[in-house]
Amino acid sequence: QKTWRKLTTFGCSYEGLKTANQAQLIDMQKDLEFEYVRFQGIFAEQMQIVFAVGQYNWSRVDELLDFLLSLKLKPFICLGYMPEIFASGEKTVAHWRGNITPPQNMSDWTQLVEAFFNHIVERYGINNVSTWYFEIWNEPDLEGVFWASHQENYHQLYKATFETVRAVAPEIKIGGPSVSHMALDKSDWLNHFVQFCQLNRLQPDFFSYHIYPELYNHIESLEKSHLTTRKTLGPDGCCELVDQMLPCVSKLNVKEHHITEWNMSACWGNKVLDTAYLGSFVAYNAIALYDKVDSLGIWTFSDLFEERGPAPSTFHGGFGMMTCEGIKKPGYHVLTMLNRLGTDLLLRDKHYIVSRSKQGIQILMVNYVHFDPLYVNGDMSAVDLVDPYCAFNEANNKQFEFLLDLNKGEYRVSRYQLNRKHGSAYDDWKKMGSPDPLSEEDVSELKRTAYPKRIIETFQHEGDVLPIISSVPEHGVELVLVEPLDINCRQRTNQS
Repeated sequence: QKTWRKLTTFGCSYEGLKTANQAQLIDMQKDLEFEYVRFQGIFAEQMQIVFAVGQYNWSRVDELLDFLLSLKLKPFICLGYMPEIFASGEKTVAHWRGNITPPQNMSDWTQLVEAFFNHIVERYGINNVSTWYFEIWNEPDLEGVFWASHQENYHQLYKATFETVRAVAPEIKIGGPSVSHMALDKSDWLNHFVQFCQLNRLQPDFFSYHIYPELYNHIESLEKSHLTTRKTLGPDGCCELVDQMLPCVSKLNVKEHHITEWNMSACWGNKVLDTAYLGSFVAYNAIALYDKVDSLGIWTFSDLFEERGPAPSTFHGGFGMMTCEGIKKPGYHVLTMLNRLGTDLLLRDKHYIVSRSKQGIQILMVNYVHFDPLYVNGDMSAVDLVDPYCAFNEANNKQFEFLLDLNKGEYRVSRYQLNRKHGSAYDDWKKMGSPDPLSEEDVSELKRTAYPKRIIETFQHEGDVLPIISSVPEHGVELVLVEPLDINCRQRTNQS
């Protein structure tokens, strides 16, 4: 199950209407073919929906959904924010100024929700809409950041929204609560949510949350340039967070389990996000998590992301898999490599996975190197002042050897190598002398050259065992495709 291919993400709904974002979505979808795209703020003021109680304009919503569906991207919509005309306060979040206060009158909110769902069912048909996903609010556990009230008020919003959607069409997938992983530090928050759902007979269709393998001192607002990182979790931190969430999933008795935001850091401006490390992080965790969850949505698809406002430079430590100019980062390239895996699992370990398809055998290897003790314990000064690779101690190449029991015949072995020398746009930019800003020629060169190295060998295999040997450098990922060219060999490969 290619969990990493299920879901991609962007920030607020109106961003999906911008020409530059749409161009990058089109480019990405040609390569990666995601099934769903998740975004917040479908009721944000920029969507110009609410003119008065009971008076709505859906033209921008239609424009956005039509565009996404034209790319074969199904919506995964996080319901919010509160229209200002309904809001009980003025507290907002992010550069897009989404209102995060409860409604003055719950009936105004539920009337909007009912009208929205009636509209999309009428326009797109229940057979289509019932395959989409809808979360109720974003990170309501972060009180004062994404929710300007108490948990009890969120429960009332959740219940009213849930029951309104069920009344429109019970087959629509409604869930959430789209909490941050920091809800685990507030165990009562999750327990109270589960108890509330059970007491009120609310059965969500799915459970969703966000994981970043970090712990923080305090989050006052997103307007600060950096979160204060207290500690970075160990190399298996993402798995540990998923395992800690599983009891909540089992209590809710949901059928699906979605991670709707995921990255190595939630600190916008952390320049490690631009490095080759991100490729190894994505590969290492995709291997570990693909059969634990139903989706694994990297936050975000592009640095064209306006939560904190415009990006100050190309390599500024943005969350995206592409820069604002559309230069593909290592995380993007790793997804193209992961997508080459077959659906038949042969072997898996922390640093590799071996699969099979009709085309042959696929081997993905990763040399994941974790952070040094200074970075782990929150000292990021060297990353900010010197170089993001200061977050790591030097590590040796990791050696791999696989023995494939194959019939004699002609084979093609294709190797795709992603590391600091091949496919890391940040490292190529450093070799260029770190020009800032980038010229059009610089951007064009990085788009053309920052790709994994491809090595192809065709040969006649004479023995019973074919050795595949690789030496993968630190932060590196290598994909090896072994394809039989003779029909008899192909049959043997598929059966053995």
